[in-house]
Amino acid sequence: MPLETQRVKVFKSGPQRLREHTQALLGPDPQGRLARIMVSMPSETATDAQLVQNLVEAGMDVMRINCAHDGPAEWAAMVDNLRRAEQTLGWSCRVAMDLAGPRLRTGTLRASGRVQRLAPQRDCFGRLARPGRVWLTPAEAVAPTPADLRLRLQISGGLFGRIAVGDALDFIDARGQAHCLQVREARGASWVAEIEQTAYVEEATSVTARRGGESVGTGAFINVPEIILPIALAVGDPLVLTRVDAPGQGAERAADGTIVTPAQVHCTLAAAFECARPGHAVWFDDGKIGGVVAANDGERITVTITRTGPKGAKLRAEKGVMAECAMLNKGPKIVETVRFLADIIDRMDEHYSKQRATLRRLAVADLEDLKGGN
Repeated sequence: MPLETQRVKVFKSGPQRLREHTQALLGPDPQGRLARIMVSMPSETATDAQLVQNLVEAGMDVMRINCAHDGPAEWAAMVDNLRRAEQTLGWSCRVAMDLAGPRLRTGTLRASGRVQRLAPQRDCFGRLARPGRVWLTPAEAVAPTPADLRLRLQISGGLFGRIAVGDALDFIDARGQAHCLQVREARGASWVAEIEQTAYVEEATSVTARRGGESVGTGAFINVPEIILPIALAVGDPLVLTRVDAPGQGAERAADGTIVTPAQVHCTLAAAFECARPGHAVWFDDGKIGGVVAANDGERITVTITRTGPKGAKLRAEKGVMAECAMLNKGPKIVETVRFLADIIDRMDEHYSKQRATLRRLAVADLEDLKGGN
């Protein structure tokens, strides 16, 4: 039974790791050689023939050259070093030239607001195990958060000059619930406080310092971090990919759950809007979320979600997109890459889908059309 190809990325210290990896993963074949290992070439393999020979001896039998890096002279040198290693060892090794397509990604997402969650630690029965510890620092002279603390709030309004250990800082959180931070320790111009109940602090929340039940000053929590929620998707939901680079957002729904405005997110590759057609497959986040193009008006591609996890999916900002309509494109290196691989490109008439065993024709532009960098 043939072994599946395993792709390994190694550097100068890699041959021994490769040998150990392949022995553990595949074991030796009946002839005693390790087989079906693809290794991505670092730039050093263009000048270090011994490294290439060591890799072949360790078990590499597919040399992967990433054409997004180096250039034709380096690629040729890598192959020359490989051929010499083959002659020395009496073994064969194939060469895979990786001419990747464009990198499509989702754009940014719109912030839902500014809120900081403060929470204590609780045991498995929900009982308080340890209060939440919060770094309180003046907004006018922010001090770095100490390594032993995770939560931070900035306070404006000159309140810090009046705070003392033992004071209670009272505030109303985003849910309208009253909460109290107890000041426990002074560190320079900042303080360490503790909280025993979970609170959600919004931007500009008013805070009052009390000592012995009497107010000693007021201020506000500011520069609270933004909260960016992922786009929630379920099978059957529409997702609109926009050409305009604007922050994306989740769907707006009516009280009964029906979608009023579909979720949308920017697609970073403008060329996708020129070639996407209804029925084309689209995959997001390394294939975790699947969909099919339903419509494309040149500015907005509507995708119907067809695959998620059993509980739906969450699409975050700047995640990879794999689209059936993507053109072959490597920017400034495309001309020299296609010229170097001309005899291979002539035979590239099929293109594989990462997620399914569906093969489709791959259109390759004429080399003369590429000389201008198009």
